[in-house]
Formats: sequence, C-alpha cells, structure tokens
Amino acid sequence: MLIGLGYGILIPAFQIMFVNMAHHNQLGTANSMYFISFDLGIGLGMIAAGKIATAYNFSFAFGFSALLNMLAVFYYWGVSKGSYDKNKLLKEALK
Repeated sequence: MLIGLGYGILIPAFQIMFVNMAHHNQLGTANSMYFISFDLGIGLGMIAAGKIATAYNFSFAFGFSALLNMLAVFYYWGVSKGSYDKNKLLKEALK
C-alpha cells in the first residue's frame, strides 16, 4: 500500500517538475524524456538489484537501494534544486 501511495504521489510530481522546465513547444519532448528515463531506470534498476541480490543477499540489495535513494535526494538538494528553481517557468503560479 505504501509503495502504491508513493508511486501515486511521486510520479505525477516528478513529471510536473520536468514539464515546468520546458517551454510550450517542448512539452512533448519533456514528457517523453521523463517516461524514457523512468522506464530505463526501472528496467536497469531491476537487473542491477537482481545481480546484487544474487551476489550478496536481499538485505544488502535493499540497503544499497536505500543508500542510492538517499544519495539521490542529497544530489537533488545540493545540485539540481538550484537549477530547477532558476529554470522553472511557473515561478509565480507555484508560490
């Protein structure tokens, strides 16, 4: 249930972040780039997690996945958030 709730909230939120950075004539490109990145991440992530779980164990695979997710959050806060805030097009509408 929690995974479904997380996906139901995060997927549209991330999609809006991508689309908010695109100009009107680039909305389709931003949308397709988001979904291509999402699908590649899920596909490659499953393969990598299977290899890690086979080489070590499931506890290590889940712990490594949690570590990568925390690193992604810190990367967003440290590197990507500034670029997103500077380039988003709906600055006034989101305040």
